Amino acid sequence: MIKLFLFEVNDMNEDILLDKMSLLSYEEKEKVSKYKYNKDRALSLAGRLLLLCFANRYKSDEYSDVNYIDDLDEFDERNINDLSIEYDSNGKGFIKNREKLYYNISHSGNLSACVLSDVPVGVDIQNIRKVNEKIARRFFGEKDCEYIFDSKDCSEEEMNKKITYVWSAKESFVKLTGRGIAGGMDDFFEDFDKMIVCDCATGLKKADLFYFKTKDNYHCFVSY
Repeated sequence: MIKLFLFEVNDMNEDILLDKMSLLSYEEKEKVSKYKYNKDRALSLAGRLLLLCFANRYKSDEYSDVNYIDDLDEFDERNINDLSIEYDSNGKGFIKNREKLYYNISHSGNLSACVLSDVPVGVDIQNIRKVNEKIARRFFGEKDCEYIFDSKDCSEEEMNKKITYVWSAKESFVKLTGRGIAGGMDDFFEDFDKMIVCDCATGLKKADLFYFKTKDNYHCFVSY
């Protein structure tokens, strides 16, 4: 079971959200505080609050595959779960005191996302924006570049959408494995017809993909 929870940070709720920093543990506060700007702190905080407040409730039929949380009252002490969060050598967080409870957090633009699951997961959300074509050709492999650039409709708008689409899928996979983008992005590719991640050398499946349709200017992928 995989469910996505989203929270939109805006000028109306940013300060109110930041006032809820006290709901985090000392270690998690430290991670949020490392961000320079209040907007980024609020986005990071929202992702952690989504985890803490919905970890024990996400399997309920009350929640669908994609859930926009807009009620700040959900981020209340009564909903906070006692989770022991630790981090591996790559910085990937895991929950030590729960069996079959996995999570991952991402944010981009105004949206913070937290995926909750009973299998290991990685999530990435990306705001669609203008992207330098050279960056894609540098980081992506041959099959990814074929998908993006070898099409009849390769307008700048469509190219930006496709690059962001591929980037989000790739980031979700490296967040699943914990290797991060430093481990490279050109030794695997995405088969978007089958919604799987494949090894470039062998063609074998490395993970499944799930695409969450969010707001029009975002792409969001989960690898599992």
